Amino acid sequence: MKRSKIFLIILNFDLLQSFLFFSTLNVVNKLRIVTSISISAIVLTLTMFVNPSLALAQQNSPAPVSSASSNGDQRCQKVTAKISTMLTNSQARLQKRQAEMATRNSNIQKRIQNLQSKGADTTKLSSDAGQLVTLQNQWVSDFQKYTSLLQATQSFTCGDSQGKFKTAIQAVKDQLKVIKQDNQNIKSFSQQTLQVDFQATRTSVKGKKPNPSGNNTTGTTVNSPAPK
Repeated sequence: MKRSKIFLIILNFDLLQSFLFFSTLNVVNKLRIVTSISISAIVLTLTMFVNPSLALAQQNSPAPVSSASSNGDQRCQKVTAKISTMLTNSQARLQKRQAEMATRNSNIQKRIQNLQSKGADTTKLSSDAGQLVTLQNQWVSDFQKYTSLLQATQSFTCGDSQGKFKTAIQAVKDQLKVIKQDNQNIKSFSQQTLQVDFQATRTSVKGKKPNPSGNNTTGTTVNSPAPK
């Protein structure tokens, strides 16, 4: 209230000075000045009596937006966009990989059949081919789980899910490690088992000739008895 009284005293003094100057003006200018002063005085007086601190508060500029919050929003936008891209790419990647697996398995069967036609025992190779398919199916299953986990992250809002979004992202990362291990298992089996058995089978058929009857024979020639 003390501050309000001081303000009113200053306001009245200003009005007095304006009145002395006012007396020297013509009628039109007097009307303009009276209107301006009256409106300003009424507004300021009401403002000071209702809330003396309001006039001072209006002088303060609005608080700037937190840079940390802004950076967090931008980071969430990037992560969300990346997830959408990864989902789109994952479908194409799965289809491409399955086509590659089918082509490779078909080629393996052709190689096994070729060795069979040369009289080779391909029992071990057939078993290897089945084991490779099992490893490939495991990769497909784990990759489909990765896709599902990736889709699950879209159920949460980044930065506003009490840590659930972060937990979902970590599950995706962990599943990617599983897929990486599946790839390594397929590669190791192909190099250390399948290729080794193919080489051993090819070596075993050297010196043998194919028999049209389907029975394996060695390269030794057997003479038929002379006709009587």
